[in-house]
Amino acid sequence: MHLKPLPGIPALCAALLLGFLHQPPSAQLQVGASPTPPEGPDFVPGEILVKFQAGAGATEVVLVHRFFGTEVLYTSPRGGFQRVLLPAGASELDMIARFRALPIVEYAELNSICHATATPNDPYYGYQWHFPQINMPAAWDASTGTGVVVAILDTGVAYETYPVPSYETTTVATGVTSYILAPDLAGTSFVAGYDFIHNDTHPNDNNSHGTHVAGTVAQTTNDGYGVAGVAYNASIMPVKVLDYTGSGTAQSLADGLYWAADHGAQVANMSLGWSPGYDPGATVHNAVTYAYNAGVVLVASAGNSGVSTVSYPAAYTEVIAVGAVRYDRARSYYSQYGSALEIMAPGGDLNVDQNGDGYVDGVLQQTFVGYSSSSSKANPTSFGWYFYQGTSMASPHVAGVVALMIANGASGVESIRSTLHSTAMDLGAAGWDSGYGWGLVDAAAAVGGGPPPDTTPPAPDPMTWASLPYATGSTSISMTATTASDPSGVQYYFDCLTAGGHDSGWQSSTTYVDTGLSPSTTYTYQVKARDQSANLNETGWSSAESATTNPQTGWVQLTYDDFESGWGSYTDGGADCSRYTGGTHAHQGVAAADIQDNSGTSSSFYYTSGRDVHTPGYTQIKVEFWFKAVSMDNSSENFWVQYYDGTTWRTVANYARTTDFNNGVFYSKTVYIDESSYTFPTNMKIRFMCDASDNNDDVYIDEVRVSAQ
Repeated sequence: MHLKPLPGIPALCAALLLGFLHQPPSAQLQVGASPTPPEGPDFVPGEILVKFQAGAGATEVVLVHRFFGTEVLYTSPRGGFQRVLLPAGASELDMIARFRALPIVEYAELNSICHATATPNDPYYGYQWHFPQINMPAAWDASTGTGVVVAILDTGVAYETYPVPSYETTTVATGVTSYILAPDLAGTSFVAGYDFIHNDTHPNDNNSHGTHVAGTVAQTTNDGYGVAGVAYNASIMPVKVLDYTGSGTAQSLADGLYWAADHGAQVANMSLGWSPGYDPGATVHNAVTYAYNAGVVLVASAGNSGVSTVSYPAAYTEVIAVGAVRYDRARSYYSQYGSALEIMAPGGDLNVDQNGDGYVDGVLQQTFVGYSSSSSKANPTSFGWYFYQGTSMASPHVAGVVALMIANGASGVESIRSTLHSTAMDLGAAGWDSGYGWGLVDAAAAVGGGPPPDTTPPAPDPMTWASLPYATGSTSISMTATTASDPSGVQYYFDCLTAGGHDSGWQSSTTYVDTGLSPSTTYTYQVKARDQSANLNETGWSSAESATTNPQTGWVQLTYDDFESGWGSYTDGGADCSRYTGGTHAHQGVAAADIQDNSGTSSSFYYTSGRDVHTPGYTQIKVEFWFKAVSMDNSSENFWVQYYDGTTWRTVANYARTTDFNNGVFYSKTVYIDESSYTFPTNMKIRFMCDASDNNDDVYIDEVRVSAQ
């Protein structure tokens, strides 16, 4: 393919964005090879994220960390979770299991790593084929995004001229002493942002990805210079959640979402994601839900691996997942697709020049010489216009269109989402399909004329009850509001009038189950609803209604097994599990269960039949047992107590040699499994599994009692 240079733009380059990272641009226009992401694990080694239950006391939390030998590195001011440093040599997964086994822990998980996925008079607008493709000129006649704040959660933005702090000098090219405002962002409006990588108020870009993304949303337009942006009169809020390599963590993204929602963002673009199918967990999803409930329209890239699964966070139901098309409107070869895909936008294809303009068909915006994992760090003082490709480039097109819609009177997350769906240019099979979602975003059709401001609350007003509060156990009460109606969508707020900390907060479900209550106690509730328009119109409160929790009935024994007469409630898993009858290693009598080696199921014993812990309304399970280890050699040899929640085996306790026990000693252990942390199914099972080095390493387990309440 012959590629000719653009006159007067020696730095116009093509850069390939795959895996949310890009190939470094060079002085000549070129088709980049597929880049490789930074080497290393997909999580931050030596640390995990932990959130304690709301009722956990400060002293309890301190004692837990002291017992585990862990250290709190950081506590999220809005999310409430902790970034926890583990003892040297400790396994992240083992420590997660140990924290999860505690009733006062809401969740524990890896701190996983995500990676970066009117006709203008700007002279190079003619190379932005991606704007006419989505009918931008007609949309600009109706709206330019004035007054709307769009958060760019990315590597930062080249939004100011500012000295490079001493702690960032190693993240940019040698000799760079100052960040520079991108010339083609000189007329763009910015509001205050934040840097969650360096924890300061200057979220400057030291990669180049975020600046390119921000340009698509709101590049300065009609200034006779460079290129155009979708919503060029909107305001950009730069929120840095990815570092100079284009990588970030669950913690940085979650904090960025909380911050953006709390500081006035109306739209948030996330051109980033995790590996296909990997859900980063509660830390990120809680933050996504918070921003969604605050009325922020969340837009994210579907992912660049070309597989039939949309990556998170785009895969969350609260987020608009955006795939990529090329010039001919075919899905780009790299664009992920699947059941979570909602809409398509231009992402480009650097392998072709379908429009015949002499350049590869990437998305064109201004940015600077970017980071390369193989050769160099970014130079945020050397700017040019670059063709990038990726769903990272598609997503900001949709975020920009949403800004145009809001500026023209549209409101309500679900109402805006519905308009995007109904006005999209259908591609693929008729209607929604997993390959193209609802089709290609149509900016002009989506913006339309805009409805008048919504000042009407949902109906009924005041709110009413569909099901009055009633006890579902000794510590829980359930209730259901009448399903309200409003074109923009509806949320519900259940208020507990008799106990602090038991309100639901705004939620989409009409049902609320209040847990952690006291037995034989009366609680009073009321409920209201609000729409999801810009005005968030609220109904009046319902009538106040009361319910009394059931009396505490105490623990109910489900099974007890001492293995004297056989396996009882359990089945031996295979060759490395046996029923011991020699007396010496049994805590009472002569028999015990003996597990050895590390051969998975073969090194375990487990419930033969599941137990129903759902129908009786149990909220806790207790597993008590005695054990004795023989010939377990080092701290890497351990055994697990596992719980089957109806779908998956989950480790609820992990006992390691030296840390938790020594050889030749009988130990008594109790494991609590709480409904607030685990699903209670109709077929619950318990399993004990060994993880040692060979079949000379034994753990003898006796007197296993399983109870529930």
